[in-house]
Amino acid sequence: MEKRKMFNPEDAFKTIVNAGGEMIEEGKGKGRPKSTRETKKQISLALYPSVYSDLQKIAYVKRKSVSGIINELAARYVCESDDALKEYISIKKKENKD
Repeated sequence: MEKRKMFNPEDAFKTIVNAGGEMIEEGKGKGRPKSTRETKKQISLALYPSVYSDLQKIAYVKRKSVSGIINELAARYVCESDDALKEYISIKKKENKD
């Protein structure tokens, strides 16, 4: 019968620290790399059920997600509202001066 080796905390610590005494960065190089692109923010949005149902149907036909369609619509609206964004920036500059 084989003798079981007793647990030695010193040996367990050696697996975490290399021979030079430097800590090994666990997980380095593992997983998905950090993205340099803009990440999406999750929000809650209230829509009428009929509007949401129609959006789902449109998304199905266009092979897009409802979220993607709403994102496109919002981006287009922001581009069209450039004057309002400029006005917001000027208001905030005036508030910071006071």
